[in-house]
Amino acid sequence: MRASVVVGVLLGIVGTIASTLIGRLLRARQKKRVSIVLALLAPVTICLGAGMTDFDADIGDGYSVYQMNSFDVCIGKTESGVLILRPDDHPDTGPLDRYIMAPDHILARNWGSKPRNSFPGDTLREVDRSRRVFFTISKATDEVTGPLSEREFLARPEVTGLASLDWQRPKPNPGSTENFLPWFVALPLIAFSLVAECPWLTFPLLVVAAVLLWLLRRWLRRRQESRRARAVGG
Repeated sequence: MRASVVVGVLLGIVGTIASTLIGRLLRARQKKRVSIVLALLAPVTICLGAGMTDFDADIGDGYSVYQMNSFDVCIGKTESGVLILRPDDHPDTGPLDRYIMAPDHILARNWGSKPRNSFPGDTLREVDRSRRVFFTISKATDEVTGPLSEREFLARPEVTGLASLDWQRPKPNPGSTENFLPWFVALPLIAFSLVAECPWLTFPLLVVAAVLLWLLRRWLRRRQESRRARAVGG
């Protein structure tokens, strides 16, 4: 995550420099428009780089979808945070793509995964979007069945009993903090970027915003880890 924050800050710096240079080359009216556009892009880039697309989403019946990064998209218990369906626990399995909350089961459709092989000895895996695997989770026992092929999945009794398969995309709940956190950073930066007479203020503000965002993200992650540790200890 530290590397992604650095990348976000560097991109924010590039945007700030570009805003200043382009603004000086254009007429005053055009300068304000360019500053607004670049001010919108810079904080959003930092937010995305710092992992602000991560979220917890309550999907009902005591279960949630947990997205820790683009690969680790899991299903777990809402109160305890204990993960039930994790990509790392199953061979050739990638992140959760869609889910269905059936009466007695959760049906999950995941992307596949494959070795990344970015360098000799690379043991990490990456998402394989050329194939999908399927799982079923019993709400009574939290037992996970899978990975299944599509044919095996469609033949399961918990699937054949459904009138249709209404797949849902994992996303933050409406009103969730994750929907607004990027704008907590973006709006102050946009306001200050409008002070065209003092363009040098943009860079220090971006640095301060990046530091505050990193501290907030660190606090949120520690809170989540503490909650899971208490659940395991209990």
